[in-house]
Amino acid sequence: MTIDAHSPSAGSGSSPAAPPIRATTYVGRWPRVPHDWPEMPTGTFSPTTATIVSGPTEAVLIDAQYLKDDVRDLGDLIERTGKTLTTIYITHAHPDHYLGIGPLMERFPETKCVALPQVVEAMKENMEEHRQQWAMMFGDACVVSDALPDPIEGDTLYVDGSPLKIIEVKQADIHPTSIVHIPAIDAVVAGDAVYNEIHPMLGLAT
Repeated sequence: MTIDAHSPSAGSGSSPAAPPIRATTYVGRWPRVPHDWPEMPTGTFSPTTATIVSGPTEAVLIDAQYLKDDVRDLGDLIERTGKTLTTIYITHAHPDHYLGIGPLMERFPETKCVALPQVVEAMKENMEEHRQQWAMMFGDACVVSDALPDPIEGDTLYVDGSPLKIIEVKQADIHPTSIVHIPAIDAVVAGDAVYNEIHPMLGLAT
């Protein structure tokens, strides 16, 4: 499932200096949580989103998925834009948002991956525990990767010169976490700071 938002085209009154910007949100699958992990009730895991922000020639990906099938389909969607993927940005250190970094960077080798320095440190501290936990929950369906983002310098990414502003929001369902404001379309990519008709994960929020 994908959801689109875009700025007015250059021919509809927008500033000639402002390139048209589009945000396409990929909504992942509802995976079953297996029966063989006794500490976890059987059910489904809420879908995870990733957002492609694209301009005339470039694209930035916000968050990277974690299931092999979703990472593959997300990569296909990026390729279909016809844009050059310059950057992957990770909003926070939950595995469903960052495990796909490795295969995506293999598929798009010229891409850099970044996150807030404190988010990178949180990933390093918890990666091994996360890998074991998620392997128990999702088995072979889940990406296994040691790839990590680099700490970002500053608080702004660019798509064809159009800024994407990174905002640290402190505590959401995990700390630290961030959102990304896209001024050109007056939109926010909220990571896990906002849940849409889904019970929020509160286990790390106290």
